[in-house]
Amino acid sequence: MYITKGDIQNFVGEDIDSTADSWLDSIIEMVGNYIDDYCDTTFADAGTATRNFDGSGNGDLVVDEFQSITSVYILDIDGNQLFDLLENVDFVTYPLNDSPKNRLQLLRGGQLISWPKQRYSVRITGSWGAAVVPGPIKMAALQLAARFLDKSLRGGMHIQRERLGEYDIIYEQVADDAKALGIFDILDGYRKIGMD
Repeated sequence: MYITKGDIQNFVGEDIDSTADSWLDSIIEMVGNYIDDYCDTTFADAGTATRNFDGSGNGDLVVDEFQSITSVYILDIDGNQLFDLLENVDFVTYPLNDSPKNRLQLLRGGQLISWPKQRYSVRITGSWGAAVVPGPIKMAALQLAARFLDKSLRGGMHIQRERLGEYDIIYEQVADDAKALGIFDILDGYRKIGMD
């Protein structure tokens, strides 16, 4: 996830007893899942994998966020590989000077003038997700976890509960705390909704 027990201890300026580790792990997981759900993406390293995408029918192809690309194949309607495309010969990745990237733009003089307008017509192998959690996302997670921890220790939570592990975790409270702390101002800058 985006933060650790050590991060939280540094943030709040005190040690947390090891008997609370399992409960603290639940808070860390819940906060990370909340951020992912709200932003409609993940900021973690998703590993290397092959994924298929629908073609766009134009020169741009928006895909899942990636760190690097190993191969790009164009597929026929049966899913067979027709030919491969080469980075910096047939396409470039965007944003140019930032990571993670999420877009492939065809180059003039390459093998294609537009991505095929067909389902599952592009197969990409690469390293997906982000190599490093953005600082503002990590700070948002720390603020939410610390707020939740503080309220939990004071016993101030009495609303709808979801069972996560052996501890009661209150999802609704996370949204209220995010609003109170101004976390949405941070998360809105990373939100991917409507980008497909």
